Formats: sequence, structure tokens, C-alpha cells
Amino acid sequence: MATNYPGPYTLEQSYAVSGLTHKMNLSCALTTDPDPGDLIGTLSLETRGGTPVTLSTAYTAWIDLLRPFYNTGVQFNEVNLWRNTPGSFERTYIGSMLIDVAGSSGSATYLSGQEIFTFRTVEGNSMRLTLMETIQTPAASVPRAAATGVRDALFDFVESTDNWILARDTSYPIVGIAFHPGQNEATFKARYRNL
Repeated sequence: MATNYPGPYTLEQSYAVSGLTHKMNLSCALTTDPDPGDLIGTLSLETRGGTPVTLSTAYTAWIDLLRPFYNTGVQFNEVNLWRNTPGSFERTYIGSMLIDVAGSSGSATYLSGQEIFTFRTVEGNSMRLTLMETIQTPAASVPRAAATGVRDALFDFVESTDNWILARDTSYPIVGIAFHPGQNEATFKARYRNL
């Protein structure tokens, strides 16, 4: 089976939940090839529909979609942009953009939980989008057609022509498959077994 690598660029978002730091890595493509140290907020991301969007506009809207998944105690501070070396996991730091917003939910965090959203891509492969330690408790998987509220909104964006997130096969996700609320065993061990 062929290995799919991230890129061509990666936006890396760190966020802390009750003493553990998580990183969300989102592959994307840019309309230009920036130099390390460039102001990344002014760069433009390529979208599935072909209309470029500035990184600051696109990423602010993305964080606004994520905020209802997280308790108000979870802080999103900055996002880093990396250029990936083709055919490898090596990458070069380009720059950072300050986010500095918190989750917007008053519900308690489900520690060690995860929410996995699955999609089919233009090239027919699958993509997983994982949110760690949200307010969602483990439950049965939910098909895309039954998703409601903030989960439906997340599916809607990723399926839309406004989407700028790429799957590891470097094509865009176009069809949501399901939402899987569960527990992450590695996070559970890090939180409760390393005392």
C-alpha cells in the first residue's frame, strides 16, 4: 500500500486541555510559495472551488466552527505553517499566526475522548479529521445524514467548495461518511497511567 504524505503545506494547531497538549495538523495548498518568516495571515489558500481565500480569513472561520466542540477552558493560541518536503514527513517552518480564542461551550470536557469525522475524497480514498478531548461523550457512530448541529456544520464546510483542507492523497474531501465519538486510548494512558 502506498504511503500518503502530508502537504504540500501543513497548518499545525496546538491546544491544551487540562494539562495535555494536542496538535491538529491540516494539509493545505497555497497560491504562492512563501519564504520562512513571511507573514502567513496574508497568504492565500487554494479551495476546492478554485477561489483563493486568505489564510487569516479561512483559519478564523475554521476555529469558529471548532469552538462549540470545546469547553471555555480550552485555549487555541497560535497556528504554525509548515512546508512539507514531497514524498517525506520532513518539513520546514514558514511562520505563525496568533489565534488567541477559547472554546465556547459551557459543557464539561470529556477527558480522553475523541471525535473522528470520516470523509471520501475526490480520488476515492478516505480522510479522517480527529478532534481530541471535546465535550462529546463516547457513543455509537452516527452516519453523515444523521449529523446535526455543530457536527452537521463541520461536515457541511468540509464537503463544500469553500473547503481548503486536503486529505493525505492531496485531493479534497467531498462526501462525509460518519461521525465516531469515542475514547482515545493513548490519551487515556497519558492522562491516567503515567502518574
